[in-house]
Amino acid sequence: MTAKKIGEGKAALLSFAVYELSGEVLSENTRSEVEVSSGAYDAVSQQRTVTSKTTRYQTIMLRKDDGTEHAVELKNMLLPCSAGQRVTLWRLGRGMWFRAVNHNTRQQVGNPDLGSELFAFGSAVLAGLATFLVLMRMNPYPGEITMDWIGISVFMAVGGFLVGWAVGAIMASQRKAAIIALVAQRESGQQSGGGLGG
Repeated sequence: MTAKKIGEGKAALLSFAVYELSGEVLSENTRSEVEVSSGAYDAVSQQRTVTSKTTRYQTIMLRKDDGTEHAVELKNMLLPCSAGQRVTLWRLGRGMWFRAVNHNTRQQVGNPDLGSELFAFGSAVLAGLATFLVLMRMNPYPGEITMDWIGISVFMAVGGFLVGWAVGAIMASQRKAAIIALVAQRESGQQSGGGLGG
């Protein structure tokens, strides 16, 4: 798919590139997939836990200004549009489409999964592991590992993981803000420039 690279940047240790695809909607359709899973049987309540997860998809057939046609599949992001309307979509690298605008109706949608896609999971794991290892090195009884010390170390490793999770979430927020700012800058340039790139 020939989406146009509109910019790149780096935020919170993540290098990213943003691509844009604009054109006229030829058609669109939506579908949903439901995944149902069954949990363990609880003998006390005599019930089984059942969970479901719904994933929504939208396929938009789009014709760019140069006449090429593209099928774009959005996941968990539905853009209200119909044939003949002009839309612009933004994608993160070769990954997910994270924002879309219908220029005729001025409706905008964002992908709610963008934050989790940008989460710095590695920092959470490293923080927990580093905390655990530091505490194990601080053992006042070298060569002797007591149950109390292991309990405290595990507790602190979990605390380290939670601190790491917070750092990962903050980093994801900074990454998301930088990416959205890049798209907003592009949009404001298009509005003042009097046209949309394709």
